[in-house]
Amino acid sequence: MIFLIISVGLAVWCAINRLRDFRATAQIARSRYKEEPIGFNARQETAVLGQLSWRLFWWQLVLFVIGATGIGMTIIIQMWS
Repeated sequence: MIFLIISVGLAVWCAINRLRDFRATAQIARSRYKEEPIGFNARQETAVLGQLSWRLFWWQLVLFVIGATGIGMTIIIQMWS
């Protein structure tokens, strides 16, 4: 259960992080459309947010699989007892 709870927490964090990444990317696209200069920091921010999103996603997935496997094994063991 602990792994599943952590997995849900990571999923929420990942979703919030992706929204921040989408917002930063939209601002860059808006600046390009208006032919305004785009700062290095804006591009750096989207790169960091994108990498963090992928890390959070994979950790969330791994912890979910571990948690689901643990619960599945617990159910099977309880059925055989």
